[in-house]
Amino acid sequence: MFGNMSTNDTEIPVAIKPHDNIASALSEFCITQHLISEGHIKPYQPLGFLSGRDSIYTLSAFEDDVVSYDTITDSTDNPKKIQKVLLVGAVTLARLHKSGVAHGDAQIKNTAFSVKTGEERAIDLTSSYFDKSGRGIADNMHSYIDTLPDYISPALDNKYIEKYFIDPYLSLVAGALSKKQQNSVHRVTSSL
Repeated sequence: MFGNMSTNDTEIPVAIKPHDNIASALSEFCITQHLISEGHIKPYQPLGFLSGRDSIYTLSAFEDDVVSYDTITDSTDNPKKIQKVLLVGAVTLARLHKSGVAHGDAQIKNTAFSVKTGEERAIDLTSSYFDKSGRGIADNMHSYIDTLPDYISPALDNKYIEKYFIDPYLSLVAGALSKKQQNSVHRVTSSL
């Protein structure tokens, strides 16, 4: 849901997201604050919470210049656009993982960019979690790859995915992931 919030005669566009429980809302809020403080990737700016009769909602600043990458893949087989989408997926996941966060719902529709700056953005962090063990890394990589056919047609071959998604990801996280975490990414690659 989207709307406007008014404070001191100033209208602020907001996104209002329902959560099943307080823990979920707090988790997303804390993760977005953590990502902002780490500075690897910018999420939406959290503003606070609203509560309803049986619901809790997070409020975030709505930025109309931020566009989800699934809009780019709509009705296209343009190789340059598809390469860009894969590269941005790699960048987004690498930046989240370097911050110690697993997305939880990694797919094209949850990667975005600012049309003004071109800056990658992390969106829809409802299922995200702090991931000190690194188990979420392989889960995120699998999820992103497994959902590609939902957005890109015809299906991409494994070499293409390696070249434009896996390899850029590995170069971006070099030195930031433990050997165990790097091995889990290599297992994803070998299972393509």
